[in-house]
Amino acid sequence: MQSFTKPMQIRMLPALAALVAVATSMSAGLANSLQPTSLTLDRNQIERIVREYLLEYPEVIEEAMIGLSEKRELEEQERQRAVIAAHTEALQDHPLSPVSGNVDGDIAVVEFFDYQCPYCKRALGPVTELLETDSQVRVVWKEYPILGPDSRFAARAAMAAERQGHYH
Repeated sequence: MQSFTKPMQIRMLPALAALVAVATSMSAGLANSLQPTSLTLDRNQIERIVREYLLEYPEVIEEAMIGLSEKRELEEQERQRAVIAAHTEALQDHPLSPVSGNVDGDIAVVEFFDYQCPYCKRALGPVTELLETDSQVRVVWKEYPILGPDSRFAARAAMAAERQGHYH
């Protein structure tokens, strides 16, 4: 029986191969027929669809604008961090900048101010409290006279006082 089966298997091999080839080509054709037909839209159709969508769902524009605003804000913060990092030494250790508190302190607070600025004057209280409560803080003062001639005069007077050892 074995001798009969083996020749039969050999004779069936070409037929089996042909059957597999036909089945494969049929399944490929069937798969292609099940694919969605490609859509071809011209520019006017796309613009019309987008316009209709935005008119129906205008909140999408608001969401996009909020996202854009947040993205730009993060980019600006990153740009500012990079500028500060690039100038850290000049900000914290410039020899002409007066320092209050622990001159060797681990924590540096750089305080820009204008003597004519009411917000700068308000910030002075918390900065003074910080100096009194934390012995590791040093405040680096940066004269920033932007509010006119009186501001420039006050800044010059303060720098002259610093040279004489009487700053703030």
